[in-house]
Amino acid sequence: MARRTDPPAATVRLVRERDDHRCARCGRSASFGYLPLTTQHRVARGMGGTKDPAVNLPSNLLTLCGDGTRGCHGWVEANPAEAKDHGWSVRRGQPPAEVPVWTWRGWVLLDNSGGLAATRVSGAPLCACGCQAPEPIPGLWDQPVSI
Repeated sequence: MARRTDPPAATVRLVRERDDHRCARCGRSASFGYLPLTTQHRVARGMGGTKDPAVNLPSNLLTLCGDGTRGCHGWVEANPAEAKDHGWSVRRGQPPAEVPVWTWRGWVLLDNSGGLAATRVSGAPLCACGCQAPEPIPGLWDQPVSI
């Protein structure tokens, strides 16, 4: 019997709520009629998974549309260098909670309790594409967050 290495359902629900039930990369929701939402591990579990419980902490998880070959999830898997530049993928050994991630709402830091350590991160690395923070979208992400 294969060992399960997926995040617990409660953690996935917490991450979906944090991400406003939208793809963190493009901002589409499942109700938009696009691909289903899936959970991406920023630090990969590796072939066969891992016993490290940190791999399933909310700071290591993102909501993306598609799967491993389609949508934003497929794009992240197929473009590892660009994915690392944007924080959608994190090198093994780096704490995900310390690596800013580019989302449809701008650069953010994710925390291990399912929230944000910071929004609109100043001094976040600019990737080669020169992405800039978009205009804020009203809602959850406009609420002040203490650092």
